[in-house]
Amino acid sequence: MTAEDLATLLVAITATVVVAVAVLCTVALVRALAATRRTLDRLDRRLDAALVELERTAAQATREVRQLDEVLDEACALTAELDATNRFVDATVTNPLIRAVALLRGAGRAARGRNRRARRRARRAARRRTDVGATPTASRREAA
Repeated sequence: MTAEDLATLLVAITATVVVAVAVLCTVALVRALAATRRTLDRLDRRLDAALVELERTAAQATREVRQLDEVLDEACALTAELDATNRFVDATVTNPLIRAVALLRGAGRAARGRNRRARRRARRAARRRTDVGATPTASRREAA
């Protein structure tokens, strides 16, 4: 065997080894890609189910937000009606009632004041009648 034959044989063996390694790498890559594809398919199925559930939940949340918005609108309208009713009652009942009570109380005080003054006058007159025979200093002491 000549050096040329030996070199050709070494190149052929090296080429065969390189091709074998390339084939093994390609097979490993194909297997890895197949495993990756299976994993992606499983993940895709799970994500599809999760997205369907997410869409269902989002739709339910949207319905609830709309209902809440309607309830809030009704509450605002009711609050406005109650405020208007309160102002109406205040203007038609409360203020006149307060004025009437104040008027009656003032009239009661005025009547009590007249009665007091009349009673005081009557007491003084009664004292004067009883003090007619007494000395002026004595009647003053009793009056005080």
